[in-house]
Amino acid sequence: MTDSPHQAHVRTSAEAYDRYTSTVTPQFDAALAAMLEPRILAHMPDAVLVDIGTGTARFLIHLASMPALAGLRLIGTDLYDDMLDQARKAALQAGAALELTRQDVHRMDLADGMADIVTSRSTIHHWEDPVQAFREIWRILKPGGSAILVDVRRDAPASAVEALDLLRREVGLGPILMEEKYTAAELDAFCAQAGIGPHCHCRTSDDGLHALFVMLTFDKPAG
Repeated sequence: MTDSPHQAHVRTSAEAYDRYTSTVTPQFDAALAAMLEPRILAHMPDAVLVDIGTGTARFLIHLASMPALAGLRLIGTDLYDDMLDQARKAALQAGAALELTRQDVHRMDLADGMADIVTSRSTIHHWEDPVQAFREIWRILKPGGSAILVDVRRDAPASAVEALDLLRREVGLGPILMEEKYTAAELDAFCAQAGIGPHCHCRTSDDGLHALFVMLTFDKPAG
């Protein structure tokens, strides 16, 4: 497995990133988890969720803490060993049973149709080739499965960006780089190029900090 120079590591250490994801992002993780819960329950008792670009796995740790999701198999992938090492420490401290593995989203060593749910948060802009990544995510989804990919959108309201930057400064991080993000229209175009356009849906919000994000959903037909 080789690392592309375009697949940049986050611009901080794994320890600093973990401070950010354990203090700033829990509100977003909780909202996403609540939205996902009914989708996951529909695949229980043997549901498998794969979180791509899991970083220090704080989102998976949150899912593991939800009593209704007991028994959910949680797999986190990341390209960077320091993130995975920090994720293992965080999972051990939380008592969360996670499977953490080094993977490149463009060519994952995961079986076809192995995941009921695939998630990814704030990682699409890191990918060298989103079209190929989308094809890979589609490949590992089971028929009837869903992928929910969330990222900051380049055209987010300035007020929301300023509010996030304030939170980032409070944990010692610099401002978010908006120029590297995508718009909903660009993500729709990537889906079309990947050959899954009819099964993809982008949506945005105008609700406070949630206006930062675009949510891209893939729903793979059951039959």
